[in-house]
Amino acid sequence: MQRTTLTFFTLSFILFSGAQIAKAGQADRIQSTLPTGVETTQTEIPAPVRIDLSHCTVVSSSDSVDNFSSLRRKIEQGFNRSSQRMCTESIRFNAGSEFNIQAEDTYTIQTPADTDTNGDGWGLKIFGNGSDVVIDGALLEHDQCVFEVWNDDIQMSGLTIRVWDKDFAICDHGQGNDFSAVTIIETKPHLKLYKGNSQIPSHPVLP
Repeated sequence: MQRTTLTFFTLSFILFSGAQIAKAGQADRIQSTLPTGVETTQTEIPAPVRIDLSHCTVVSSSDSVDNFSSLRRKIEQGFNRSSQRMCTESIRFNAGSEFNIQAEDTYTIQTPADTDTNGDGWGLKIFGNGSDVVIDGALLEHDQCVFEVWNDDIQMSGLTIRVWDKDFAICDHGQGNDFSAVTIIETKPHLKLYKGNSQIPSHPVLP
């Protein structure tokens, strides 16, 4: 009886030891299939890349809001939004390029959100960035502004606006705005005689 008991425990020990040896052998075989010098270490997942959406670049002369690269898209679907905003600090034109934009409607700059997001004193800067940028208001009505600015502390520079009457180039309703570095070309100054007259052409043809 005692011999049988010893045999049972001895057999159990042998089976357990054999399983451990087999498990270790399997791990060795997996490691042996890897190329020399490759270690089985845990791969770290890189941190997500953060994209700065506060500065936007215009690269197209299109005036369509559906064109992601247009000035209108940057203003209306970027700066003007009340939430998930983009272009909150600056809208710049691609350096070293030429832009001739035919404005099909007024560029309205207006957002209820806080505009000075970085504390530099400016709510938005729109600048040519060394490019030749012309915004032509030939397609607008005679009493329609090319730009209508409702927010404060907006700065524009390095742009040329062509309009029949300079008073309709930038209609400023804000405070602390600076448009001193914008060139305004008045193409039909004689039409100012017809201000308020319904007989004025709806679309003055600019040369």
